[in-house]
Amino acid sequence: INNEQSSKRSQRSARYAFKTRCESDNLEDGYKWRKYGKKYIKNTSNPRNYYKCSYNSCTAKKRVERDARDKGI
Repeated sequence: INNEQSSKRSQRSARYAFKTRCESDNLEDGYKWRKYGKKYIKNTSNPRNYYKCSYNSCTAKKRVERDARDKGI
């Protein structure tokens, strides 16, 4: 790996993770999201969904999955 490639890796934006309880599938967080993928995870009945921000210059992405222990939702 050359220096240019390694410097690009170190310039990744910060990642944030949080848990929230929500009755609906669409959490209102100020972005407009477009779903672009779904992945089934081992040992859980809930798939993980992948979203990208749908505004032109927005590079935000998010992953959403239901907690396997939470049977209420």
